Amino acid sequence: MIDIKNIALVGSGSAASFFGNMFQDAGLKVTCILSRNQVTGAALASKLGTEFSQDNNDLLKADLILLCIKDDEIVNFVDQIPKSFNGIVAHCAGSVNIQSLGNHLHKAVIYPLQSLKGKTDKSTVPFLIEVSANEVTDSIKHVMEKCSVSYTWVNSEKRANYHLAAVFVNNFTNAIIGAAEKISINRELEMNLLFPLMNKTFYQVIEGGSAIQNQTGPALRNDQVTMASHLKQLEGDPELQKLYIAVSEYINSI
Repeated sequence: MIDIKNIALVGSGSAASFFGNMFQDAGLKVTCILSRNQVTGAALASKLGTEFSQDNNDLLKADLILLCIKDDEIVNFVDQIPKSFNGIVAHCAGSVNIQSLGNHLHKAVIYPLQSLKGKTDKSTVPFLIEVSANEVTDSIKHVMEKCSVSYTWVNSEKRANYHLAAVFVNNFTNAIIGAAEKISINRELEMNLLFPLMNKTFYQVIEGGSAIQNQTGPALRNDQVTMASHLKQLEGDPELQKLYIAVSEYINSI
C-alpha cells in the first residue's frame, strides 16, 4: 500500500477546484496546483493555500498525481511526468481508459459521476474507481473513505458506458431545457411556469419509475396534427426544428 499524504493536482478548472476542496477538507495535503493557465492556477492555489507551479518536477513531492485536465490532453501529459515518480498517477475522466496513463506502475481513475460546474456537494457525488494493481486498491480506498464519499469499483469499459449515459442525462437534457429557455425568451413566456413540470419529470424517474414508461406527448401518440403545428411555430429557428424532429422520431421509435 502506498501511503497517500500529499496530492498534486494538474489543472485549475472545475474538477481541480472540486477535488482540491474535497482533499483539504479531509485533511489531505495538496502540495501544488500545476497548470498552464497562470491566472486560474495561481487563483486556485491561493484559495487552497498551496503552491502554484508550472514545473513538472514539483510533481515529485506528491504521493498521488491527479490529472484534472481535458480528456484529449491526458495521454500527452503523462509522458511529461518525471520518470522517477513512483507514486500513483490518476485521472478523473469518464471516457478515458486507465491504460492512457501509460507505463506508470501505479495507476488509478477517480471519476465523479456528477457535473462539477458550480458548487457541488461531495455527498451527492457517486465516484467510479478503477486501479491498475492490488497495492493501489487500499491506497485509493483509504483516500475515498477519508473523504467520506460514496464510491464503486468500475472498469474502464463500464465507466465509459456510464459517461455516455451521463451525457444524455446532463448535457443533452440541459441543452433541451436551454431550448425551452430560448422559446420562452423569444415568445415572452414565463419560464418559471415550466419548473413544476421539470420537477415532476425528474421526480418520477428518481422515485423509481421508468422514463420510458412515463413518456407522454404528441410524438408518442403519433399526433401528426400537433407536431405539424409545433414545427410551423419553429419555422424561424431551423436548429430547433431539427432538434424537435430528431427527438420526436426517437420517442416514436421506443
